[in-house]
Amino acid sequence: MEPRSTERVTLEQIRAFTSIAREGGVSAAARALGVSKSTVSRQLSALEASVGVALIERGPRSTKLTTAGASFFERALDVLASVEGAVEAAHSSDVVVRGRVRVTAPTEYGGLKIVDALASFAQAHDELDLDVELTDRRVDLEVERVDVSIRTGTLDANSPHARRVSNIESFLVAAPSYLSARGEPAHPDALANHDALMRGEPGDIWSLARGGERVEHAPSRIRLRTNSWSGALAGARAGLGIALLPDFVVSHELAAGTLVRVLDTWSIPRRPVWAVLPRAAALPAATRALIDHLSGAL
Repeated sequence: MEPRSTERVTLEQIRAFTSIAREGGVSAAARALGVSKSTVSRQLSALEASVGVALIERGPRSTKLTTAGASFFERALDVLASVEGAVEAAHSSDVVVRGRVRVTAPTEYGGLKIVDALASFAQAHDELDLDVELTDRRVDLEVERVDVSIRTGTLDANSPHARRVSNIESFLVAAPSYLSARGEPAHPDALANHDALMRGEPGDIWSLARGGERVEHAPSRIRLRTNSWSGALAGARAGLGIALLPDFVVSHELAAGTLVRVLDTWSIPRRPVWAVLPRAAALPAATRALIDHLSGAL
């Protein structure tokens, strides 16, 4: 499939594609959009012709995103959210933000980043009340009547409408005492000779890039594994090894020199932060204003 000009891409094509991804098929997407199946198929074909790559694998009974389609899906959500937000803002720029907004967020990220941003938003709007739950479980927005769920990482195609509000940067870090004793790796391949501090499940991979070079490292000597960022941070401060930590966890230690970056000329993929919304015909003014605030505050 040969690439063509992206000037041919339309919002209708993007809406058709995201609906197919969410609903699991062309027929279901057509019902959700209120158009014919042939219209959705035609819009998807036109979109794939414009971008020059297949976005969806079509099967006799199901469809699924290709690798390119999964990447395009996240960016397509951003495009739709930006356009819809601009239209809504133009119609309601003078609306008073009031009422109650219920928000959920991951426990650690929410406690260290989201709560402060929400507090400053509430301070600016006297007629607004917030109900905030910090939890790591996957929340059903419709069943639990949640207005905004903050999530990080890659969204699956079945996620409701979402808008990217930030990105989390991560760094490899270690205590100066550890590096003095064990030496500082000059290349990701040298990480095999070092102790790792892991937050997550066995099998996690550290991905690093510099220029055109990409390296994936699977730590083998794991000195400490924990289910919390604070636990991995404590291990790094104690000089137990090298840890991969997000900026919101490690920024103070880096500024103070308690920890230093390792392989700082290499980049690590940023983790997107999403404001996930329920399937609703219209976004309430308070919810929209809150998302706009988070986009600037995070």
